[in-house]
This record gives sequence, structure tokens and C-alpha cells, in this order.
Amino acid sequence: MKTNVLRGTTLVALVVLLCSFDVPKNWFAAGNEPDSYRMGTDPTVTMNGRHAATIQSIEPEIDGFGTLMQQCLPSEYAGKRVRMSGYMKSQDVAGWAGFWFRVDGQGARSLAFDNMHGRAVRGTTGWKKYEIVLDVPQQATNLAYGALLDGTGEIWISDLSFETVDRNVPVTVEGQTRIAYIQINQFVVMLQDGLLMKAHFFDVCEFFQKAGYHVIWLMRCVQDVEGGYLKLVRMEDGGARCRWKWRKPTTNFGRWTSDNYNVSILIQHRQVPPEITNLKTCKTRVLQRVTWAESDDNTQMIPGRTEFLTVGKPAAPEELLHWLTGTTLANL
Repeated sequence: MKTNVLRGTTLVALVVLLCSFDVPKNWFAAGNEPDSYRMGTDPTVTMNGRHAATIQSIEPEIDGFGTLMQQCLPSEYAGKRVRMSGYMKSQDVAGWAGFWFRVDGQGARSLAFDNMHGRAVRGTTGWKKYEIVLDVPQQATNLAYGALLDGTGEIWISDLSFETVDRNVPVTVEGQTRIAYIQINQFVVMLQDGLLMKAHFFDVCEFFQKAGYHVIWLMRCVQDVEGGYLKLVRMEDGGARCRWKWRKPTTNFGRWTSDNYNVSILIQHRQVPPEITNLKTCKTRVLQRVTWAESDDNTQMIPGRTEFLTVGKPAAPEELLHWLTGTTLANL
């Protein structure tokens, strides 16, 4: 069943004929820099005969994002797989933009989330349809969704809708807070390529620790490095340690130290060279292991920044394999 949220009553219309740049009824402007944007309907731009909504930067430089968003009860979608789709076009987007969809549980805990960060809209583009597919658990208490613009530029959005789909339709990758896990000997390796909330991070750690496993989070951060969000600040102790700053991180593990029992965090900060086809013998240093991290605001879904220290053991896929199969970190 498909619900057009641009016309429906449960999910209120996003594209309506209102005065210039008025925020549509029951929608609201948010983000960490909402005052840096003009948001509302644009009477000069139409899609399928209806005025489009817009998010437009009004400052020359913006270190943050604005979002036009809506919330509703899960109602008919609880226990189902849901596809959110809509059209977006952009002009001079210097950062990135996209639709986003979040499923909340008790205590505003995020159960699933996708903001298109891994397939973001950038630069100038024409009208294009985008989709987000998430599972809505029975225990879901709220659905939140909208469009966001990070940095400067302008986007227009239209024809946003929801529909239930069967399990043959895959969920979108960025929406998975727990994409997959691999069990090797006493290790459980979590493969992470999307938003990770602090509460979920510690819940997963506790679950597998109680079963007697050492949990390794392998977080793919290559795109954040290439986009300038994750930066190497300096090397310390003669290069043995690295200090990083992660602006608007997609992972929030709060305040964390390597003293946490049987938990390790690895970040992949570089791509594996394309000519390497056998990761078991790859000696390219693409990994760093986190020893300390702290976010500036542990309560936020996306903190302003996270700073952390890393060491280079293991640094290569070959070393990671040796660790998983019995070699101690000290002997790598």
C-alpha cells in the first residue's frame, strides 16, 4: 500500500500551495544550523504541477546542516518494510544533501536510520527520484523523515511518499546500524557503514560480550576522509599514535577508551588499492585501531565532532586476519 505524504492526512503534505517560502503546515525546520537556511515552498519551481519545497542557504559559509522534517506515528507500518521515495534536484551544493528517514523506539532510541550519506546529492543536478527502505519494528513509537542540506547551496523536493514493500526489496545500506557480523574463533566482527547510535553501540557490545566474544567494530570511514569530514590532526609518539577529528560523524560511541573489556574499534581510512584482489595477503595500511574517543555531545544523533586517538595495530588486512586467527596484537 502506498501513501502519498504530499496529500495524505496521516502524513501531512510537504508540497502544498502556500505563500513564498512558508514552511508547510505540520512540518518544521530543524538541524544544527537552521537559521542559516531559508526553508519552505518555492512558488517559482514546480514538479508534476505542484510547487516544490526548498532548503536554501543564506550564509556564504555554513558549518552545519538544515532540515525540513515531519514526524508521525508508525500506525499501519509497524512490523513491515517501508519504502520512502521522493524527487530532489539541487543547485551548487558544496557539501551534501539527501532525504532521510528514521525509526524511533522507546526513549527516542533510533531503531533504523538512513540519511543517504553514502549516496549523497552534490553539486547541481536535475530532478531525480531517490528511495530509502527501512524495516519498522513492532516496538517502533515514532517515524521521523525529511530532507537535509549540509553546507551551502539549494535543493528542491517534491512527491514524497511511503509504501510497504515485501522482503524481496532490500533495505538501503546506510539505514543499517548493524549491517552484518562475522564470527571468527572468539571474535565477532561488526561491519559498519552507516549511522551508529551510542546506545546501539553499547547494546551490541554487551550482547556479544555476555556470549563470551570479543567484539570488533570495523567502520568504513573512507568517504568521510575523502569528503574532509574525518581529518588526521597530527601524529604523536614518533608516529606510533594518530590524533583525528571527525566533524559531524556518522558514528556516535560517546566517550570510549580501549579499557572497555573485549571491545575494539577499527576504522578504515583508505581504500584498498584496486589491483589487490586477495585481502588475505594485503599489506597496505588502510586500518587504525581506536584507543580513545570522545564526542562533544553524546546526546545528539549526529554530534558536532568526535576526537579520537588511534594506533596502527592492526594496520593492514593481512594483520587483521593474523589477529583473528590467534596472533596477539603485540606480535603483529
